[in-house]
Amino acid sequence: MQNEIHTLETLGVLIDLNSARITPQTLEKLLEEAGLARIIFSKFYNFDTRRNKDFAPFIKANGTECAIPLTGRKKVRADIRLIIDAIKIACTKKPNRMLLVCGEIDLSPLITELKKMNIQVILGVEQESLTSAEADKCLLLERVPPAPSKTKKASSQKTAEPQQATESHAASTLSVDNFVDENGEIITDKLISAIKNSGLAESNKLTQIENLNKIKQAILDRL
Repeated sequence: MQNEIHTLETLGVLIDLNSARITPQTLEKLLEEAGLARIIFSKFYNFDTRRNKDFAPFIKANGTECAIPLTGRKKVRADIRLIIDAIKIACTKKPNRMLLVCGEIDLSPLITELKKMNIQVILGVEQESLTSAEADKCLLLERVPPAPSKTKKASSQKTAEPQQATESHAASTLSVDNFVDENGEIITDKLISAIKNSGLAESNKLTQIENLNKIKQAILDRL
């Protein structure tokens, strides 16, 4: 049985819990539809300890990393952090499959490069799009409505439209700053530097560095 576990396909799981308000039951269905595989890395973005407490068993079972929402000068959109982590996982852990669940962002460049690295890409989305069509498998999510606001209804109506406009603008606007950390360093350049200083064979280093540069350029071309 132990040998059977180690011969399973491997899977990386990256989920933005804010843009995709899924439940543990929905996640379980996604993993079933993704196919039998051993999870070698998993991470939740915009994790809230109270709102997402039902994910505790999954987190404990899989050693899931949890990234809380960042604020102020360190604020970086979760989907950009997800892209960077996907690149890092692809280069270091080399899973057979990658399950990505995030908001309405164009992941086409990332998907293209992951597939070139022979990684099967599985997307969890609320509705199909050109991006989801490029994935190896697209799984439709059942959206969980957000908890009702405690503010007065009248106040909510007054602020709803400006807030939606701001969120819409944020969802469609990316800049090079998304790839720069709080110290002003390009994140993908850090990964390239780490690979250069690693103990990998020179041929593997060159291949991984080339993949990182392609992914970085492809994404920046879309900004």
